[in-house]
Amino acid sequence: MHRHSSLAHQPLTTNYEGKRDLQSSATSSVEFNCPTPSSMEKDDQQEIQGQTRATEDPLLDSIQDTPSASHTDLSLRSPDYTNDDMKRKTKHLIDEFLLSIDFEEAIKCVSEMTSPNNVHMFINFAISQVLERPSQAKYYVGHLLYTLLKKKIITFEQYKNGFTKIIRIIEKNSSSNSLIWDHMSIILQPIIEDSKFPLRLIKDVLHICIPSETAGKLVSAILHRAAKIKGVIKLGKIWQESGLQWTDFLGNDANVDDFVKKHRQKNISGDYSLKLKQMKNSMCW
Repeated sequence: MHRHSSLAHQPLTTNYEGKRDLQSSATSSVEFNCPTPSSMEKDDQQEIQGQTRATEDPLLDSIQDTPSASHTDLSLRSPDYTNDDMKRKTKHLIDEFLLSIDFEEAIKCVSEMTSPNNVHMFINFAISQVLERPSQAKYYVGHLLYTLLKKKIITFEQYKNGFTKIIRIIEKNSSSNSLIWDHMSIILQPIIEDSKFPLRLIKDVLHICIPSETAGKLVSAILHRAAKIKGVIKLGKIWQESGLQWTDFLGNDANVDDFVKKHRQKNISGDYSLKLKQMKNSMCW
């Protein structure tokens, strides 16, 4: 019997709240009579160069490789549970998954507790479980959800529908939590890391809130995170090739220039070579 199989019958006695985010802010520097860059300038430099690579990110280094074995036997085959049952089962699964970081067992459990008709509920509840937890928890769950999609255990339509309800909630409550955009971008980070995933599909994931400033803010947070992974020049090229425009998310009547300036997105649509040269000249070597 799989480790997760008894989750519906036995509540967990431990949880993930005691864990801490792996990311640290320890820094060291040697002064060479040049001004210390502000945190915003450091972010810009990091985005230009794409310094936060997958191999350098502790959140990525600590993840066990997801199984490469075939999952053709892991079709969604559970009966249709009630909303309350699915919420309870999802909480138990996510709590234990965050303790073990065992993707293979978690994937098997998802296939046993969901059906094609209710897997969107699992996705919604899984995101809700980690939205206010540390970055590490959000990334792990985002990685699990994308693994289900990548291995074709769930369809893109099911994946997309799983985000619908939580995005509606974000629209209603975003004024009380300005960091909610970044929280969601961490959950979507595994999509960004996969170069085979078309960036334009982000529009489909966010369809429920398009057009609106909510969609724009989410995309802005996603692009800032993507820039730290890929570098703004490469990301700018990907953005151009996707055919996406800010009006796709904000609407045709929105003041795109003001939005781009306010949310520091000029790097995506500007002269990348010139911007890189300017940032290099401003750095202290």
